[in-house]
Amino acid sequence: MKSAVLVVAILLLSIPLALADWSQDADKGEGTISIPVEANKWVLIGMNTDIPGGLSSTSEIKLESIKAGWLWDAEKQDYVVHIANGKNVLENAPTGNSGFWVLPTKSGILEFKVDLEISKDRTIIDRINLEDGFNFVYILPSMEGRSMFDLGRNCNMVAMYAFVPELQEWTPLPLDTPAPPQSIGRSILVENSGTCSLTSEPLTTTEPTPIPPQLPPKTTPVETGCPATGIACSEDCPESGELEDGTPCETGVWNVDLCDCEQIVQPEPIQPADSPITSPTQTTPAPTPSPTSNLKSSGESCSQNSDCQSGYCTFGTPRVCS
Repeated sequence: MKSAVLVVAILLLSIPLALADWSQDADKGEGTISIPVEANKWVLIGMNTDIPGGLSSTSEIKLESIKAGWLWDAEKQDYVVHIANGKNVLENAPTGNSGFWVLPTKSGILEFKVDLEISKDRTIIDRINLEDGFNFVYILPSMEGRSMFDLGRNCNMVAMYAFVPELQEWTPLPLDTPAPPQSIGRSILVENSGTCSLTSEPLTTTEPTPIPPQLPPKTTPVETGCPATGIACSEDCPESGELEDGTPCETGVWNVDLCDCEQIVQPEPIQPADSPITSPTQTTPAPTPSPTSNLKSSGESCSQNSDCQSGYCTFGTPRVCS
């Protein structure tokens, strides 16, 4: 999988620069970056002001052959013109790591010379700062084989792109794409959230401690059922808490699922609501009639109504009960 990603990275970062080359001369203490370019086609290279160097005297593309050259100012998130019609027009160029766009007027080899010892110094990576937004990262010799995921693990990188000169367009790249040798001297575009610095410390991973083989399955039968408690569960457990044979007991019903002696719940008596409870021997006394022996019956003489059983004494002569 890594080899496939490396092939893709080589294609994307070097098309059509198949002959892009990084060489070093230890005797002279210089490194050479050679990049084939085509007339009137933008090519994206890189520069780092911490590394002494510049356009080589043996370069086929001279300063006068460069129609335009632009630098990216990451702090301002904008371009500044560096070369216009073969002349340097920028007095105070942005310092540090930056992307450098070149538009040549002819085809040929664009060649740069850099200080070999400093360019291979790994600690320069630690001085590459990323701003919030877009940043061009100049690929140094010490970055070969490493990815932005590794170098920028202290950052919050959002995306990474490579510019393909042949197509004159951007192509997205995975952040874990390792930088191939053909990418040295070039720049890639990284979108970052926040500010941070790259790190030169290699990414280390701790392998988990090996675990010995698992033991074979047990051959001893596994006991099933409830553990013995020595206490019997009985519906007829006496108040003494012991059966006739002296075995301790609890009153209840044994629950196999819970392995517990559950108490027997007695149902409560249910009575109809709003119904008075009466004794079966209780009787209602019969009403006692009022005495009527002193009252006169109908037709007998009377002087007032209270004399009559009917309660009415007629008027006239003689007065009688009705």
